[in-house]
Amino acid sequence: MRGPDYMVEMANDAYLKIVDREESTFVGRPLFDSLPEVEESVNKLLSDVLTTGIPFHGNEVPIPLNRYGKLDISYFDFLYNPLREENGEISGIIVTVTEVSEKVETRKKIELNEERLKIIVEASELGTWELNLKENKIHYSQRYLEILSGHKEMVDLKHEQLLTFVHPDDLHIRNTAYNEALVSGIINYELRVIWHDKSVHWLEAKGKVFLMPKINQKNFLAQ
Repeated sequence: MRGPDYMVEMANDAYLKIVDREESTFVGRPLFDSLPEVEESVNKLLSDVLTTGIPFHGNEVPIPLNRYGKLDISYFDFLYNPLREENGEISGIIVTVTEVSEKVETRKKIELNEERLKIIVEASELGTWELNLKENKIHYSQRYLEILSGHKEMVDLKHEQLLTFVHPDDLHIRNTAYNEALVSGIINYELRVIWHDKSVHWLEAKGKVFLMPKINQKNFLAQ
């Protein structure tokens, strides 16, 4: 694009496809004549690059775009680079754009599902934990620690330390359940635990084993 009106000098097929415009109605015209809906979002960004010469990199920027017959918010990674003449004068801007709407929407759905799950777990007062068998590391919720040990405040305990709360006569139940889970993929057992105040309590654990494909490791995810 050239000049303060951002006259479009060239656009490749990939960009035209992203904005759903024909070359004949896009190239040779000011940007905001063809894409008036994006002016509010990008005008200042473009102006800053044109006046300062400092490139701008946008990451997952929400942009309203009128295409395919409707106006929707889409997400883009883009780079605005100043276009300089031989004398160093900034005469325009080179734009590169990648649409990341699908990635952003997928992540938002995952985050929403995780938030819903968190609300359900908290409302039902379940304790949750995840054990990485390859690294022998455990991540657990505050509620899990309360159920297992009676501790009301979060403390950082290793997996081996957490096992010390299992009643010694029931430790074999837990070990058998883990071994069976590596075959069936499901873990389910009941056993006694001894809290830090020496009181004895029953708990039930349910969960499943899942693989992390990149490193082919097994994890337990349970509640």
